[in-house]
Amino acid sequence: MGQPTTVQHVVQSDDAELLPGRIMGLIISYFLSSINDGALPYLRDPVVELFDRVVEHKGVPTRQDFRTLRDRLDMLEFQLRQSRKVVGEVQGQLDELAEEFGVKLD
Repeated sequence: MGQPTTVQHVVQSDDAELLPGRIMGLIISYFLSSINDGALPYLRDPVVELFDRVVEHKGVPTRQDFRTLRDRLDMLEFQLRQSRKVVGEVQGQLDELAEEFGVKLD
C-alpha cells in the first residue's frame, strides 16, 4: 500500500501539474460535505413525516399480526421440507432406474 496522501505530501510531490486538481478536489469535497450537512435536516423531515403517515394509516402490527405471519412462515417451511423429501425420493428412484438401464445421470 502506498503512503497516505496529505496536503504536505501533495505539495512535496514532483507532479506539480496535478497539484491544482488535487487542491480543487479537496475544496469541492469540503463544500459538498457542508451542503450535505446543511441539507440533511430538510431532507430527513419529509421522510419522517411520510413514515409517520404510513404508520398512522396502516397501524402498528399487533401480536395477532405477528402470530399470523409466524404461522404462514411455519406452513411454508413445512411445505419446503415436504417438497425436499419428495425430490429426494424421486432422485433415488431415478438413480435406481438409471442403474437398471445402465445410464449414467449427471
